[in-house]
Amino acid sequence: MPAIYYISGDYMKFIKIIPALLFCLSISYSHAQQIDSPNDSGFSANYDTTKARALEEQWDEKVHDFLEYHTFGDSAPGLTNLGEYLVRDGTIKTPFKLINAARKIATNGKSSKEEELKQISLKFYKVISERAYKYPDNLIKDDFNKAERLLLNSIKNYPLYSKAYINLATIYEENQTPTKGIPYLKQLLRLKPNEKDAYLLLGLLLYRTESFDSSYSEFEKAVSLMSQSERNDFIFNSSRQFLEPYLNDNLDNISPDSLKIIIVKYWESRDPLYLTEFNERLLEHYARVTYADLRFGVPHLAIKGWESRRGFALIRYGFPDAIIRLRGEMDTDVWEYPDKTFYFTDEYMNGAFQFGIPGMTNNWNKQNILTSQLKRQLPTVYKPEFTGPVISIQHDIVEFKSIYKNNTDIYINYALSFSGGWIKNGKFDFDHEAGIYFFDKYFNPVFTRRFYQQPVDYINRIAAGTGIYNVNSLYVHSKPDSGKISFEIIRSIDKAVESDQRGFVVRNFDGQNLEMSSIVLASDIQTNNVKNYPLTRQNITILPNPVRAFNKDQELFLYYEVYNLSLAGRGLTDFSQNIILQKKEDKGLLGKIFSPVLKTVGINSEEKQVSLTSNYQTDDRNSQVYLKLDMSGYEPGDYILTIKIKDNINGKKTEQSTELSWK
Repeated sequence: MPAIYYISGDYMKFIKIIPALLFCLSISYSHAQQIDSPNDSGFSANYDTTKARALEEQWDEKVHDFLEYHTFGDSAPGLTNLGEYLVRDGTIKTPFKLINAARKIATNGKSSKEEELKQISLKFYKVISERAYKYPDNLIKDDFNKAERLLLNSIKNYPLYSKAYINLATIYEENQTPTKGIPYLKQLLRLKPNEKDAYLLLGLLLYRTESFDSSYSEFEKAVSLMSQSERNDFIFNSSRQFLEPYLNDNLDNISPDSLKIIIVKYWESRDPLYLTEFNERLLEHYARVTYADLRFGVPHLAIKGWESRRGFALIRYGFPDAIIRLRGEMDTDVWEYPDKTFYFTDEYMNGAFQFGIPGMTNNWNKQNILTSQLKRQLPTVYKPEFTGPVISIQHDIVEFKSIYKNNTDIYINYALSFSGGWIKNGKFDFDHEAGIYFFDKYFNPVFTRRFYQQPVDYINRIAAGTGIYNVNSLYVHSKPDSGKISFEIIRSIDKAVESDQRGFVVRNFDGQNLEMSSIVLASDIQTNNVKNYPLTRQNITILPNPVRAFNKDQELFLYYEVYNLSLAGRGLTDFSQNIILQKKEDKGLLGKIFSPVLKTVGINSEEKQVSLTSNYQTDDRNSQVYLKLDMSGYEPGDYILTIKIKDNINGKKTEQSTELSWK
């Protein structure tokens, strides 16, 4: 035997190679361990590719049947055909409204009488019902179980068989059990780290399990492995449709490079949370495109998934709550959303599903009318999802003249409630990350600031209405501009999110016109920096009340500033302040307001507003004003408070308003 001959003939040589043999054995054992199934089913180190590929002929059919007939969602159980789904007890349910609207669109607004349209729709449903049916649930389940078993067996026999992993993860995703597919895709990527489709599918499954940061990372890896053409489709061409309502006919005249820049800006402008390292809206788009390409492509017609009609609906409106698949002579998909229903038919029996329109032939002309109308009337639907829950934090944005030339001071005052959500191990834990982001109308960043806050200073505690809050204030300064501002918070305890994005104008106080700052509602105001409150203006410290709620046991202060006042001959300003308090409801006011600085109190003839007038003289063209209001005699309700300023020297006027609640 060769082994005996070798050992006896050259014993020393054998001794020298023992370490190498042991190393090889260890590598072989290690590799066998590495490719073990994530579910510990065990792989064989002796690959049987012939058996694995033979199994493909069996699982390919079962995978196809499961994906083709599987239904899900609350509307699916117990339904046998489209007629039963859409018509129950002889009446059209919610989808009828959508179909009615679709038919109006397809006929250019020439709608029939409701009863006539109902009969046409019923006839259409009857035709569909006779030509398509819902596959029984027990057979669908059987297809899934057989496909899963055969795929696992293929992977066991040939652990490098990418197609088996992809199909296994796909049926797990379709079966609403994405967590089961994630370990297998990770296993495949350890063995074949350049498998682009595995990264894409892993990104989708992680997204489905709300592992958003990990999902984004996997999608980015997939993009890095794409060809330029694939990358253009995935990121840019699939996004191009969103620009049509804004650019209309000009879209075709924009150069490819310019269009890419516009698309990048488009996605940046729709990021719902700039505090995170990824764009949640773009991540959702990646997931939608991946699913569309995975499920709706028609290769023999050169139709990519994102280009198909079902891909069109998915990319614009997201994943439906329920899908019913009816198969037969006319294959039909019904997609149900909370506020709309789409259905698609494979009328040409070529796999290219089209929008179904009741009562008329689904020709290309009608399809294009419906599609163009949808693009204009309902461009896209997106509801942000985050790692943690969404919370609402009451806040207020106020603006003042800055000491920096041609700049404006911006403060965001916000209140964290003691009523819950901020408790960890029985103690209040207010640790959080906060951010302020402002972009101009072209979505160029004007300022971005991030803050890590640990507001444990109980001097900033306020009683507002019926609640107790800890108050914080964030400060930035900026040149005057207009655009979009975003105030964001991520709570450390549970990653809960507050994100308030709105149009915003940074005001300009540096001109010659009489101007007035925002009005700050406060729970306390102190001079000479007696207390270290979160908002400080020169020597005045302010404890803001961004909740803007007060009751008879809580003090109510006002603070504002007036700019560019005229000086009289003695070097003094002369201006009047008129405070108007009016209930938001159409009711009269009864009660009193009192403050030592107020000179005149008047009630208008309808007793619906109170006017309080004061006169001031100062030696500073830019004046600080603060006062305390007593609303103890007023009935509870929501009020509008307006302060009007008149420069008595030149007659110029300005005013600002805010709202408050009196409990």
